[in-house]
Amino acid sequence: MKLLLRFFGWIFAVGTVLFLVGVAGAAGLFWHFSKDLPDYSQLQDYEPPVMTRVHASDGALVAEYARERRLYLPIQAVPKLVLNATEFREANITPCDSLDAFNAHWAKDDGGWLITPWAALPEQEEVISKEHRIAIRCLPLDKQNEPEAPCLLTGTPTRSRAIWGRSY
Repeated sequence: MKLLLRFFGWIFAVGTVLFLVGVAGAAGLFWHFSKDLPDYSQLQDYEPPVMTRVHASDGALVAEYARERRLYLPIQAVPKLVLNATEFREANITPCDSLDAFNAHWAKDDGGWLITPWAALPEQEEVISKEHRIAIRCLPLDKQNEPEAPCLLTGTPTRSRAIWGRSY
């Protein structure tokens, strides 16, 4: 009996030491990887790096210097064509919640886009895509936390949406 108690005591001691070493290791890893992160208060005033442009006296561009090649554009500076395309896309997306309406829409050659609840597998997407010559055009980031609705194909409740369009 003493031998059994001694054995369990030894197992408990080894387990405790291993647990403490694991906790210390996890804390060390957390400290190591978080020491280079910026303070969260800096994020609210973040401005992405932009290019430095060197111009000649006549206004001609001589050179551009940057680690990342990007320009900051306020929404007012976005070309009207892009804004018109976005408005056109939004005006031509039809919500669709049933497989019958989905099939009826693609049976006609009207075109346009459908937005549907989506939680199916890629293999299932491939089958429906081949049947109607369509594809998921995008999974819009602003539509991935919508109210729950049944997936168009599987019926699984989902908060994600997919935009479908013709494949050419």
